[in-house]
Amino acid sequence: MELLEFDCKNYDKNQMLIVYGTKGFGNIVRYCLEKKNITPDYYVEENGKGRFYGVPVINIDQLTEIYHKKHPIILLAVGASSKEVALSIHKNGIEVVYGICKLLEEIRDIEDLLDPVYENRYQYFYVQERFINHDKLVLASLDVVVTEKCSLKCEKCSNLMQYYQHPKNLNIEEIKASLDKVLDVVDKIYELRILGGEPFMNPDFYSLIEWYAGHDKITKIAILTNATIFPDEDKLQRLISSKVKIWLSDYGSVSSKLHEWIAWCKNNQVEYYISKLKKWQDLGRLERHNYSPTEIKYVYETCECNDCPVLMKGKLYNCPYSANAVNLGALYSDEAKLDAFVLDDETDLKERMKKFLYERDYLMACHYCGGRNTRRASIEPCIQTLKPLEYERRE
Repeated sequence: MELLEFDCKNYDKNQMLIVYGTKGFGNIVRYCLEKKNITPDYYVEENGKGRFYGVPVINIDQLTEIYHKKHPIILLAVGASSKEVALSIHKNGIEVVYGICKLLEEIRDIEDLLDPVYENRYQYFYVQERFINHDKLVLASLDVVVTEKCSLKCEKCSNLMQYYQHPKNLNIEEIKASLDKVLDVVDKIYELRILGGEPFMNPDFYSLIEWYAGHDKITKIAILTNATIFPDEDKLQRLISSKVKIWLSDYGSVSSKLHEWIAWCKNNQVEYYISKLKKWQDLGRLERHNYSPTEIKYVYETCECNDCPVLMKGKLYNCPYSANAVNLGALYSDEAKLDAFVLDDETDLKERMKKFLYERDYLMACHYCGGRNTRRASIEPCIQTLKPLEYERRE
């Protein structure tokens, strides 16, 4: 079975088009197709009854019969049920389905349809791609760290910014060189996330947008900011792209530039997302815990960030906590080597990267982390510390 990407521009309207799904993505796809003056021949749902916006709804058995006779384009407009739907389709001998990522990116005025399924679309598309095209190396996201500096000093920052005594900006040319190596071997990155610290504290990071906004392996570039800095107009103009999304953390009065960012994004048709968390998880101090083998596997398996690769100073990491813990020298040197993947020039880089990212029982950094999951004690967000926190350097 193969998952291809649906391309509206090259779609022959004489070819039969079927959309699998009517809820969530199904409704968004309906709207996007309508904007392109395309009406599907059928929608597919489990019960296969009635009509959806005037279009007949069929079930999987009817879809299978139509597929083997007419070989239509089938758009996979499903989210959480992606694996179950893909298995059902596969069992019925359907060999090719189409993803909707490119279709959704072409439509900008869908605010009335925005809901959690849309905001989390890259995660769903990533699950589909990993499950169906399992031979490919696809990343739901890649965090690219451009600075250790932050305009805040949150005492319980899960990215460990509170421990940096002398934070520095990272070299953008070196970032570009290492990111190029990643892009040479991956098949797709759904969301390239530029962050720090606070990325707007590095005045050179804008060039990353200009270099990579046109890259065909990158679907979206997200800039994660705490909304404390609002650049001048010349710099803002460098962010305008259909591929760019501004990810705004809303910490109340602390995020003093939030409303300026929202107004600018709306005026320039730049996608934005507001993250307003009423509570954080307390990951504990940056210190080594005496976990048993069972406990440390549990920490990793239940972690919300065990599939959040990070690119930092020319190396790949499995999560932001690991990347910063190694960068701070908080791990022993032999532990740090196991947690960092060196982007070398060997020919088997892709397979080794797959193994590093997807075949881990736990990370060495898990020994130093309280675990990031919903069962952790919740705390008030954004409590500031007056000075950097102390920790034991081991490297």
